[in-house]
Amino acid sequence: MKSLKFGVVGNPIRHSRSPEIHHHFADQQKIKISFGKYLVDEEDFENFVKDFFKSGIGLSVTLPFKKLALKFSNDSSTKAQMIGASNNLYRKGDIIVGDNTDCIGLAKDINQNLGFDLYGKEISPFFQQFSFKLIFLRIS
Repeated sequence: MKSLKFGVVGNPIRHSRSPEIHHHFADQQKIKISFGKYLVDEEDFENFVKDFFKSGIGLSVTLPFKKLALKFSNDSSTKAQMIGASNNLYRKGDIIVGDNTDCIGLAKDINQNLGFDLYGKEISPFFQQFSFKLIFLRIS
């Protein structure tokens, strides 16, 4: 079976534990993957992403490329558009889709660690956009 190609891109990137985490999950699910760590300069980001997706399936995006990733994607989720950044890119047919899972992770963390349940709560669109941007700035 051919291995599925994934990775994480950023600058700096040495600190990332994404390859370990994703390999552990893939092993548990008996999925063969390769998951690289890619240090890229900002001026090379677009060319790197184009080259990566010639054979790659998904790419985690960290600093300082989250805003560039959204601009580069051919399509994007509502969450990514609202936040103004993508923390992951994936190939869907011939297009690259940008999404943002930072807000989901933060909501789960607030729920589990602070005991405040955000699920099902209505947040005004103004506050929602403002708070997501604050979350993004704090995370990134």
